Amino acid sequence: MSEQPRRRSTPTQSASGSRHARARSVSPLSPLGTVVLAAAAIVIAVFIAVRGIASHFQVASVTMTPTPAIIQQISPDTDAIPEAPSTAGAAATPSSTAGAETAATGVLAPLAVKLQEYLSGLHGTYGVWVADIPTGATLGIRSHQQFIAASVIKTYILVALYEEVAEGKLKLSDTMTTTAADIQDYGTGSIRYDPIGTTFTLADLAERAAKQSDNTAAFMLRKRLGDAYIQQRVTAWGMTETNVAGDRTSPADIGHLFLKLAERKLLPPKEDLEVLGLLVATDFEDRLPALLPDYALTAHKIGTETDGVINDAGLIVLPTRSYVVAVLSSGTDPAQAIAAEQQLSRTVFAFESTLP
Repeated sequence: MSEQPRRRSTPTQSASGSRHARARSVSPLSPLGTVVLAAAAIVIAVFIAVRGIASHFQVASVTMTPTPAIIQQISPDTDAIPEAPSTAGAAATPSSTAGAETAATGVLAPLAVKLQEYLSGLHGTYGVWVADIPTGATLGIRSHQQFIAASVIKTYILVALYEEVAEGKLKLSDTMTTTAADIQDYGTGSIRYDPIGTTFTLADLAERAAKQSDNTAAFMLRKRLGDAYIQQRVTAWGMTETNVAGDRTSPADIGHLFLKLAERKLLPPKEDLEVLGLLVATDFEDRLPALLPDYALTAHKIGTETDGVINDAGLIVLPTRSYVVAVLSSGTDPAQAIAAEQQLSRTVFAFESTLP
């Protein structure tokens, strides 16, 4: 969990602020609503929750399908994978993704071949999982292999926290006070710079863990919930390839977590939208969202560690379609891996944009 922020983060608004109040006011969709309508609700609610100003509704209200010109701008040839980033000077291990286990269903089958060819030219090991939400089609490349999760593990912590809140066992207004033992003096986050003895609400900690990838905030939430409890919940959600205490997960597991959030299978609508809102417009937008157009809302969580661990996973919501992408890696050249994840995300977006 050692990723470095693009800028020094400042303390973010607490749950008692207007952003959370607006998120809680979103009306849930009927259980009989379609996935497309649910995705539209996420678009509107996330903009309300995160942006908080009326001007952004113009972006959220776009209803047109991306035009061929827009697709051309994002990916000059949607039938061709961009060339792998240069490996000149890279000291990472040779690719071990070539020949990796690959499986795809439905409309994503053609995309699987392209992604596999692209990954085979990269240093290190990559695992990918993609889900097209309207059709239920999935794509997996080394998707059941366990990777170091790094800060991607914080997504599981956030969902477990909001599950406790939804069940009335905790309140977001509950507080925790930092001790010297809580401070994780490495990597990302601003709490380590605050005086020991500072009190935070659970909402404060959740927001910092999501937006800043604050390691101390995540540590405190894990202390409050307990790793054993979080693991029990993760297993109950069907994610059997994830070890919270061991900092391991698979592309399929973290991908399914975002899929279940998109389909509201883990949390009630209010808490579901709050979690997704926390994961939009984070301090780290240099991977999955980097080459996507502004109208592509991305609720995601990155993770970075030594030994070439460069991860990102999330839900991408377009005006007319939504999908999930998870990319985990190890043994990569970090600069190459970040560029590769940008290209992978762009390629999946271009493919999704052509689907009926």
